[in-house]
Amino acid sequence: MLAKKLNGYQWDFLTSEARFPGMVSAWGTGKTLVLIQRAVKLSQCYKQNLGLIVRKVFQELRDSTIKDFETYTGLKVPMGSRDVVMPGGSRIMFRHLEELTGGPTRQLIQNVNLGFFAIEQAEEFESGEQFEMLRGRLRRRLTPDEDYFAAYEARQFVLMESGKCLSCGSVRIVEGDGNPTCEDCGFFWSRAENPRMTAFHKYLRSHELRSGWVIANANGKNWVWRNWISPNRRNKEEFPGVEATTFDNAHNLPSDFVRDLESMKDGTETQQRKYRRYVLNCHDEADIEGSYYLKLIQEARKQGRIGSGVGFDPDKSVSTHTAWDLGVSDSTSIWWFQKVGKEIRIIHYYENCGEGLEHYIRYVDSVGSRLKLRYGSHYWPHDGKKRDLSTGKELLSTAREMGLKVTPLRREKRVVDGIERTRKLFPYCTFDESECVGGLDALEHYQRRKNSSASTEEKSVYSDTPLHDWSSNGADAFRYVSAAVRKTGGSMTAEEVKELQAAYS
Repeated sequence: MLAKKLNGYQWDFLTSEARFPGMVSAWGTGKTLVLIQRAVKLSQCYKQNLGLIVRKVFQELRDSTIKDFETYTGLKVPMGSRDVVMPGGSRIMFRHLEELTGGPTRQLIQNVNLGFFAIEQAEEFESGEQFEMLRGRLRRRLTPDEDYFAAYEARQFVLMESGKCLSCGSVRIVEGDGNPTCEDCGFFWSRAENPRMTAFHKYLRSHELRSGWVIANANGKNWVWRNWISPNRRNKEEFPGVEATTFDNAHNLPSDFVRDLESMKDGTETQQRKYRRYVLNCHDEADIEGSYYLKLIQEARKQGRIGSGVGFDPDKSVSTHTAWDLGVSDSTSIWWFQKVGKEIRIIHYYENCGEGLEHYIRYVDSVGSRLKLRYGSHYWPHDGKKRDLSTGKELLSTAREMGLKVTPLRREKRVVDGIERTRKLFPYCTFDESECVGGLDALEHYQRRKNSSASTEEKSVYSDTPLHDWSSNGADAFRYVSAAVRKTGGSMTAEEVKELQAAYS
């Protein structure tokens, strides 16, 4: 490992004893360096460890992540297997998103026990689905490599008089910045003992640290922000988050690079947005091309209409309604909402797949019991008469037989008309963030289909139709909320109902 003088925030991340640390920081803050250092350290300290480093796109994995790993460690990653075997026998695999969601790698991950995993540029992943999948594979039994620990202790107090690497015996040693580094295995010596690394080694020697970590750029209030940065996040000890701006590492960066970034502060509107996001690490900026609702959600956050606690709880004096997007072969999504005066209070969201109708009705009942709700109507799309593949019966008939008060909505001639109606409804909506995490994710990522043939590097061109992907189910269900609002009563006066309908009808 190349010798580098690390900043305090980098040491916090590198030597974290937490199971799931995260680093969300700006350009030039050394995120990839410490991601790799942590992977190498866990590979060195445990015998036969198995780790996985993930990137969304193969080209970026090959041209950036793997090349950085080879530069920082001196080790070569065979492009055929993309697995590197460490001198002590541990293995680090490099994979991209498509391999995790299909093909041999998916089968491999489903059947192996990992000692660690790392996701680089986690903001590129639309949701935390892959993180949760990998989290479930952290089962590997870990055995400290006593030979490595003995070599490490020796290097802390004894300079390398023999001229051989204390880890692998190689004589290919370079001084590098005054700190000897082995060209063959990446083992490096610090001429001065580092107390933080020494303490980390002691912890690893006496504990089995199975760990998954992420590094990312700021990208709005996404799943990374919620897990590692949000002040309201749960499990702060297990999910510690580290942040830094570019200027926190300016002393390690070329001065002309820093000056160029500073100039963006007074540049075009696009440059100013990128400056806030990529230099100042501001989480109020996000970049999801062609999103229908992203700016509306950002506006709602700034106005305090997305949050948790007092003011976002259900109002027990009014009825609660639900709007469903039904799936037979894909996901079913449900939003819970109330009318409270002019406000449309969004109080819960749920999505699942591979379950029968009975599961969702039981879930609706459980939410009602937990939040002490009084249900009004349950609004379904026009295709509620589709048949359950497992029973052959119409879903609508089955639901009514099970006691669900279902109100079908009329079919819309054009989806884009419903999207525009939904956009007009947004200023009246408040969201309980703790109850609607997955739904807000879907709304942020719901986007127009890109016209690749007409788009250029300078300008993206979009069609009138939405892209159908994982976010479509939640977004379609919310579109049904905007249609259902006109049919519900709630605690509104006739004048308020008329005003609201005029605004978005």
